[in-house]
Amino acid sequence: MRKAVAAIIATVAIVQLWLAHRYFGFMTGDDVEVLSEAFRRARGLDFHPWDIRNLFVPDVVVAPVVWIASRLGISDTRTLILASALPFIALTAITTLLVYRLALRWCEDERAALVAALLFATHWIPLGFGSTVYSRTLAATCVVGAALIVERWPFVSGALVGLAFADRFSEIVFLAPVILTVILSRRSAVEGPPAHVREGRGSFDRPPALRVLRRLRMTAWILFGCLVSISLTVGVYDWLTWGAPFSSFIKFAHLTLVAPDFASRVKYQAPWWYVANLVRWCSPLLLPLLWYARRSRAIWFVIIPLLAFSAVRHKELRYLQVMIPFLAIAAAIGFASMERRHRRIAIALVAISLVWDLHGMRYFARKSEPAVEAAEWLAANPRVHSVAVSQLWAYGDKLYFGDRIGQSDVGTPPEGLKGSVSADAIALYETDLDMPERLARLRALGYAPVRTFRDDPARAVVVFMKK
Repeated sequence: MRKAVAAIIATVAIVQLWLAHRYFGFMTGDDVEVLSEAFRRARGLDFHPWDIRNLFVPDVVVAPVVWIASRLGISDTRTLILASALPFIALTAITTLLVYRLALRWCEDERAALVAALLFATHWIPLGFGSTVYSRTLAATCVVGAALIVERWPFVSGALVGLAFADRFSEIVFLAPVILTVILSRRSAVEGPPAHVREGRGSFDRPPALRVLRRLRMTAWILFGCLVSISLTVGVYDWLTWGAPFSSFIKFAHLTLVAPDFASRVKYQAPWWYVANLVRWCSPLLLPLLWYARRSRAIWFVIIPLLAFSAVRHKELRYLQVMIPFLAIAAAIGFASMERRHRRIAIALVAISLVWDLHGMRYFARKSEPAVEAAEWLAANPRVHSVAVSQLWAYGDKLYFGDRIGQSDVGTPPEGLKGSVSADAIALYETDLDMPERLARLRALGYAPVRTFRDDPARAVVVFMKK
């Protein structure tokens, strides 16, 4: 089984390296923020990070890689960005191993643990976003690690959850199931007692009062570890970077809870949005396995975050990344139970689910490669000193344009064209040029199309320059 797990990890790492190389564009502005801050620290890029962001992860995880690569003589931006993904590819490999170990601990079945690793490794969310600098990849490693060691090292477990909080503030919701793992530690028939209990070293033979006291003491250590970690990574680090303890968290909470319109073009989704889009993040054929695992601890790590994230107004499928390892573990626990009575059905459900969840990788073919190629082409033109584009983050902002070229964002659709535009070049999505009045407006401003960048199915980009 260990060789099989190693093979899964190696295969996933190779696939992610290829993804990082082939799909070098951006999926969201989050990647650009992380990279820009890392480039600011490592290379002195003139970038002003958003003050709702805690900068611990880009400064500590990404910036050292950019700095080392730069010192080795690498100056090409695209290559430096590829190097920046290496820590996250490594984190995906670690998480895959942790998923295997945690599933093995919770169900005592090596075949089921291997199924958990496979389901996690082939899920499009951790596989795809793990090939980028998306920060929740680190949070997933921290939370799975916290669940694995919570009964042995509760302080360290809490500290890992605190680090996940610094990574993305919303991941604090996983503190609840981690604590429940200790407080409600009653193994179902599927999971069985842990090995150290069967060997007589556990606390299940202790009087109930002592067991309760031990669980309360472990909970206190978890909370203390989490508090210490958050105080260092958010409190102290915000003090060093923003001038006030917990500054980023306070501003993030205000923006999220009081003025949530900062989010993407879709400001609000219904509370049932994640359930309505279930087939996009969970194969329907896993549902029977999840039913068999309904009493397992892994289900807490799915239900609690899902309820919490559903209460937030703005929703994205990528927000579920830290939940996916536990979805895989829960399904594997259900597989172990179903296999005893319906082996062929259980295997078929897993096999089809692997293909189903892997199929979601088509989503990443829509990254912004054409926009990045346009940015590289414009940056190489010494006559271009200013640009106006749709969705500046898709072009990498200053990562590719640098400090020499001034940038402005005309939006998508490009409503900014209605005002005064005086850039040397304008880059727009081809799909936004289907209205004759926009082309007429560009001609009136003296612009003509000079080049089109394509990489189907990503959105093609048309570059306009002064005649």
